[in-house]
Amino acid sequence: MNIPKPQKTNFGPAPAGYIPGLGRGAVGFITRSDIGPSRLGEAATGAPAGYVAGAGRGAGGLDGDNPFDGDRGDYSEVRYDPWSGYEGSLFSNAAEYDEEDREADDTYEQVEKFMDMRRKVRRETRLKKELEKIRAEKPPISEQFADVKRELAKMTPEEWMSIPEIGDYRLKKAKREKYVPVPDRVIEAGRREMETTTSIEASGTETSTKNLSEFGEATRAVMGLKLDKISDSVKGQSTVDQKGYLTDLNSVIPGGLGTDVDVGDMKKARLLLKSVIETNPKHAPGWIAAARLEELDGKLNAARTILAQGLEHCPDSEDIWLEAARLEPLDKAKAVLAKAVTTVPHSPKIWLAAANKETDKATKIKILRRALEYVSTSERVWKALIELESEDDARALLYRAVECIPDKVDMWLALAKLETYENARVVLNRAREAVPTDHTIWIHAAKLEETQGNQENAELVIRRAVKVLTKNGVQMKRDDWLREAEVAEKNQNIMTCNAIVKACADIGIDEDERDKTWLEDAVHFTEKKSFETARAILKHAISVYPKKHNLWIKLIEFEKQHGTKERVVETLKNAVAECKDEDIFWLMYAKYEWQKGDIDRAREILKEAAEAHPTKDTVYLAASKLERELGNYDKAKEILEKASDVCKSGKIWMQRVQIERELKRDDKALELCEKALKLYPTFPKLWMIMGQLFIQKKEHDKARSIFEKGLEYNGKTSPQLWVCAIHLEQQLGNFAKARSICEKAKIRIPKNSELWYTSVKLEVAARNMQGATYMLSRGLQECANNGELWALAIELEPKAQRKAKSLDAIKHCDNDPYVIVAVAKLFWKERKLEKARKWFERAIAINPDYGDGWIYHYRFEREFGVPLLVQDIVKKCVEADPHHGRLWISISKKVENWRLKPDQILKIGADMIDQEFNVIE
Repeated sequence: MNIPKPQKTNFGPAPAGYIPGLGRGAVGFITRSDIGPSRLGEAATGAPAGYVAGAGRGAGGLDGDNPFDGDRGDYSEVRYDPWSGYEGSLFSNAAEYDEEDREADDTYEQVEKFMDMRRKVRRETRLKKELEKIRAEKPPISEQFADVKRELAKMTPEEWMSIPEIGDYRLKKAKREKYVPVPDRVIEAGRREMETTTSIEASGTETSTKNLSEFGEATRAVMGLKLDKISDSVKGQSTVDQKGYLTDLNSVIPGGLGTDVDVGDMKKARLLLKSVIETNPKHAPGWIAAARLEELDGKLNAARTILAQGLEHCPDSEDIWLEAARLEPLDKAKAVLAKAVTTVPHSPKIWLAAANKETDKATKIKILRRALEYVSTSERVWKALIELESEDDARALLYRAVECIPDKVDMWLALAKLETYENARVVLNRAREAVPTDHTIWIHAAKLEETQGNQENAELVIRRAVKVLTKNGVQMKRDDWLREAEVAEKNQNIMTCNAIVKACADIGIDEDERDKTWLEDAVHFTEKKSFETARAILKHAISVYPKKHNLWIKLIEFEKQHGTKERVVETLKNAVAECKDEDIFWLMYAKYEWQKGDIDRAREILKEAAEAHPTKDTVYLAASKLERELGNYDKAKEILEKASDVCKSGKIWMQRVQIERELKRDDKALELCEKALKLYPTFPKLWMIMGQLFIQKKEHDKARSIFEKGLEYNGKTSPQLWVCAIHLEQQLGNFAKARSICEKAKIRIPKNSELWYTSVKLEVAARNMQGATYMLSRGLQECANNGELWALAIELEPKAQRKAKSLDAIKHCDNDPYVIVAVAKLFWKERKLEKARKWFERAIAINPDYGDGWIYHYRFEREFGVPLLVQDIVKKCVEADPHHGRLWISISKKVENWRLKPDQILKIGADMIDQEFNVIE
């Protein structure tokens, strides 16, 4: 075949610098004939060594050996997902993972581990703080109810038993009874069943017969209804499997234990137990279980047969003998047990069962005495026999019993109770030698000494008990001994209780912590109503620290609440004798006798106190107060005049002035004030009293000068004197001057809540509510934890914002009575009566000395409560005898009200509430 040759086309010469294929990405080549242009192209392109044209754009090499060949995937925007990225891996065609890469990764991993170790402590600290914060905000259920669980320990067994059963409150779906109309054929069959036909025979007798065929038909109809009721329902049609009906029903056997047992389960159990007794016929529990299964099935004879077979294989098993006797009637059971005691004579259970089957007491005693020949070490047999015997025979048996079983403490103690005092001591000594590690023997020995009234012997026994038990390795803790003391108190063994406490109260306690621990123990047992134990602990503490007045005060308060008057007087006498340098016990003693009504005895005690403490002003003040309460003003003045010569005290002079004021001798009072202030210019109350006297006489300039002079001596120490000067200017309407004095006072005595309170009330009196709010905010900044300022802030807040302000107040002052009363008043205004009542009760419980809380509570209950509750509040207020609170003081400090009782002040304050404090809006 002839192939034509291509014709040559002449395009002319190539242009200068032309490189074939360069425009299509080809690489230029150099020949000897055109060295110049090749060098030109290389210089123009500047391709590096190993350059592959188009590789940077993803093109393959010209020779087909491109290392980037392969499936590159689709990395367009269409295949990009914001969450998971591209569908494939961008580096799937990367180079292989070699040894250098592995070494680099290991190095980076070591660096990461090192840095993680450095950050570990800081990270763990941060996590711990975050965890504590989360637990503080959302504590677990166990911590939320921890206080409630602790309170459960205080519940008595009677309270536990009185808790009602919760019952079953689950919602149960009531099964609706379905009523199906009875077919007419059934009704007709029933009618015919009761129908009778009468016929007269040839003999003349009249007979009546029933239609038996119809009766049978009706019976079948009723049976059909019952079958329809229990049959399955398929698409509205009732079907019954006539062949498998009985087998499909659950065969139920009435169990002997009051339960229903499945037939299949019964068969399986019977097969299993049969396998057990055949595999191991010497295993007694298998025979017993098989017999009880038959008993459950109601087959007593089969059960007895199985037990008889079991006795042949296991004649030494006491359990099979007891089971066999249980299934037999009484006569046969006696015979079985009679055979059992001959076969297994060393079984206490069989002897006791044989004795219990007898109804005659003599026969029981005979059997038990016979049993002791074989089981003389059985405590149960001895106790059963001793209970049946007389006292003399029981004593003899106990002597024999403790010889046979000397380690049984109960036997020794029972024998000691039956013996006389001397013999009981011998018995307990023998018991102590037999059982040297038991503490109950020692405690019973102490109780024995208590029966004879030997307190010292009881204490000696307990002290020896602690030493001997410790020597024998018995480590009884202090709490265990105190529990024994509590048990002794419950059993009316008071001497033993005191002896245990005295001997064991300081076991395991550091010397520095003893008094604190004993006070805690006394509080603990007082809460448990174990008063004798608590009293013994306090007395022991005082015996160790007889000069600590706080222990004496605690014991005196305890006796006042839980003791008798005689105990209180005895305690006060002992306190006075031990702490002669403490005048407080003399005063408590005199006050107690005064409250009892023994005025002469109170005078004698105060006289003795004055002789023991001739320079103590408190004794003379108490004596003068007693005489003033009785109306003996001359006697009171005489006592104070004598005291002013002996005692260097401004209080004595102040009381002399007060007596003159009470007698309405203001001139004499002013004269005494002048004399007293020359002696005691740094006693601010004298300046205040003198200023008030001038105010009563309408001599305001003199009062102002008195306050100014008094502030020269007491300006840095007495905010009350500043308040008196401010109130004087406020009463005269000089608000600008009052503000000036107030600012000076706050500079001289910074961060004083009394001055800030006065400053706010001054602005309120001047009707400058904006200034009052400003002063209050400044006061709360300096005195952030003052409850009185927060209570004032709640009252001055607009009505819509008071609740929010009360929450802020509670955060800053949770248990402050001022804040709690303010919140209670808020609930009162909103007519949330139950909440208001609870908050009032909480306020007086926190601080019974806060008189305003009593006034508000009384006023509230007088309007909304019951009469009995109102009377109870008055009674409690008299017992608390409060002395503080602005409203309370405004009443009690008036001269004409000095002799008012707490209940009288309470009623006056309740009448003043609406006008003074605007409680009810």
